[in-house]
Formats: sequence, C-alpha cells, structure tokens
Amino acid sequence: MCENRPTEELAPEWFIVQVGSGMPVKPMNIIQHNDFPIENREEAPTNKSLSDYLKRHRNEPDHIKFSNFHLLFYIGTLIDPDTALVIANSVANEETVPDFLKEIFNQIQ
Repeated sequence: MCENRPTEELAPEWFIVQVGSGMPVKPMNIIQHNDFPIENREEAPTNKSLSDYLKRHRNEPDHIKFSNFHLLFYIGTLIDPDTALVIANSVANEETVPDFLKEIFNQIQ
C-alpha cells in the first residue's frame, strides 16, 4: 500500500532505518562492578558467592554495592524479578535499597 492504495512495487527507502552513531558527550554507566560470578559458566553463582560479594562491598553505598548486572540477575532468580527491579531502580536513582531487602540479604549471609 502506498498512501492507502495498493501497489505492485516496494520502494527501497521504505526499509531504511536511521541508527544513531557516535559517543555520548557524557557517558552514563550505572554498572560499577563486574566481580560477581556469571551464570551459564562452570561455577554458577550460589548463596555463598552472594554472601562473599556483599561482604567484599559492605562499606560501599547501596547504589554502588548492588550495581552489578550478574548480581541483579542472580537476585532475580533467587528471590524474584520484582525484587531485582526494586534494587535496580535504587541503583539507577542512586538511592539506598529498602531496609526489608537488606534484612533478607543479611539472613543469606
């Protein structure tokens, strides 16, 4: 259809998609750590690896401590995806993680 009329030909420009390129003026990376075990590897993450990670980063603010993609993914599989999203929002907004979630992690340790 071309302007609401049937057509026999397809114009190639109909399939052109503009993709931005280049680097941002101010890069924005909220992921600060990459030292949590990666899923789909020989040694999958465990509660012990979660405990070790949290002990290693205990003196950091929550939004930095939890800014690890694989950690958030593990939390989503360990507890539930909504919990991981709450923590991810805390990381993105540079806020503290709610106290009831901290209590859950303290019990795991």
